[in-house]
Amino acid sequence: MIEDKAMYKDALFFNFANQKYNGELHYHFYNTPTTPLHSHDYFELFVITQGSASHSFKGEKQTITAGTVCLIAPYEQHQFLKSKHAHEHFNLAMESASFKQICDTLSPKVYSALTN
Repeated sequence: MIEDKAMYKDALFFNFANQKYNGELHYHFYNTPTTPLHSHDYFELFVITQGSASHSFKGEKQTITAGTVCLIAPYEQHQFLKSKHAHEHFNLAMESASFKQICDTLSPKVYSALTN
């Protein structure tokens, strides 16, 4: 996990509290075809629920389709790119402590495995 925000001068940076998310978890459905290059100080888990999308993660472009699940760790850059296909995705945002607590209910090794 990268914590040097200065690396992201060309990208937007979102803070969990500034997003006015309530509690430790926030979710919403999203169908905007593109997003700016961005990172955030929280974990984001998203699931493509319909269609397909062009997504850039750590500079690599991929086409992701319905059923794809992606976990974005804090401070990792990503972006939905313009695509000829429409998509919809479910987005779950959670602070690191909440994500760790969820992982720990499965096994104490899960959080380390996903963040190292």
